[in-house]
Amino acid sequence: MEQANRHNNKPVCIIRRNYRVDGGAEVATSNYMNAFSQFTNVTLACETWEGPRSDEQIIQFESAGRTRAATYRHFVETARKFVSTFEGLSHAHELVSGVDVIRLGDGLHRSWLEAAGWSWKAFLDPFHRYKLGLEEGVLTDPRLKLIIVNSDFVGKDVVTRFGIHTSKLLLIRNIVRDEFKELPLNQPSKRSKRLVFIGSGWQRKGLGSAIRALGLLSKDVTLSIYGADRSEQKYKRLVSRLGLQERVFFRGIKKIMPEDLDSYNALVHPAIYEPFPNVAIEALSRGLAVVSTEGSGTSDFSEEQGVATCSQSDQSIAEGIRWALDLSPDERNQFRDHIVQFDSTYLQKALKKAYQFSS
Repeated sequence: MEQANRHNNKPVCIIRRNYRVDGGAEVATSNYMNAFSQFTNVTLACETWEGPRSDEQIIQFESAGRTRAATYRHFVETARKFVSTFEGLSHAHELVSGVDVIRLGDGLHRSWLEAAGWSWKAFLDPFHRYKLGLEEGVLTDPRLKLIIVNSDFVGKDVVTRFGIHTSKLLLIRNIVRDEFKELPLNQPSKRSKRLVFIGSGWQRKGLGSAIRALGLLSKDVTLSIYGADRSEQKYKRLVSRLGLQERVFFRGIKKIMPEDLDSYNALVHPAIYEPFPNVAIEALSRGLAVVSTEGSGTSDFSEEQGVATCSQSDQSIAEGIRWALDLSPDERNQFRDHIVQFDSTYLQKALKKAYQFSS
C-alpha cells in the first residue's frame, strides 16, 4: 500500500545548481531528496553533482557562458524551461521563476551584499545586478505557492523587504543527520579549551573575527580551522601578526564526522551573514556550544539551547567563547536534546504536510 501511494503522488523536481562535498546547502538538498523519496518519485535538476548517486533520477544541465553572469543566467533560464514542461511539483533551492516552492537556504542575496558592505557591486557587477532583479521577481511572483526558510532570521527579512505575507512562509529547520544523532555523546576533557571553525568562504563566516577574539583569550585556548579560502595567506598573516602561530591550526578541507567534533568545546562561527549554518546543527548535536552573531540564523536560539549570540566586535565574541568554555556536561547534553528533535522524521513530516502527500 505504501509503495502504491508513493507512485500515486505527484513527482517532485528538486533544483540545485551545484553540489560540493563541504557545502552545507548541498547537504540540505540531499536531505530533502531523501525525505521526498519516502512519498514520491524525485528528480534532481542540476549542473554539477559530486555527491553520492542514489536511485532518484538526475537531470544534468549543460553549462554555457563566458562570464559569471552569463553562466548563471544560462542555468536559471535552462531550469525555468525544464520546470515549464515538468509534470509534477517543482521545488527549487535556487532562484528560478515559475516553480511551486522556493527554499531560501542561502538567504537573501541583497542582505548578504549589504552585510558585507558590497551594495555598490549591485551597480557595477552584472552578476549581482542580475541576481538582485531575479530575487525580487521570483519571490514576488504570484505563481510561487510557498517559501521555505531555515530560520526566523531569514523569514522576518523576507517579510520586511518584500512585504510577503507570513502565510506564504514555512519554517523548516536544517536537520541533524542520522550519524550525528545516533553516535553516543563523548564529552571533551574538562581541561581542554579547544575551539573549532568550519567552512569555506571565510569572510562571510567571520574567520578574521574568530582569530582576533582568540588573541583576547588565555594562551591555553586553541582554534582549529577546517575549510579553504582563496585568501588563506591573508588569514595566516593575521595569525602571525597576532603571535598565535602555536594556537591556530589550518586543517584544510575535510568532511566533518561526529567523532571529529567530540574533542572540541565550542564552534566559533561569527558570520557576517548566514541564514543558518548546517555546521551549527552538527555542533549542537555533539554537545558543542555555538558562538555566533546577530547576522546568523543561529540567533533564533538562546544560550539555554546552546547559542551565544554576539555583536561583531572581537570583545563580544571573546566573551561568548568564555561562556562556552565554562559549560557543564549537563548543559551540553541539554543542547543536544534540543537539537536532535530536528531529524529526518521531522523533515519528512514537515514536507508531507506542506505538500499534502498521502501516506
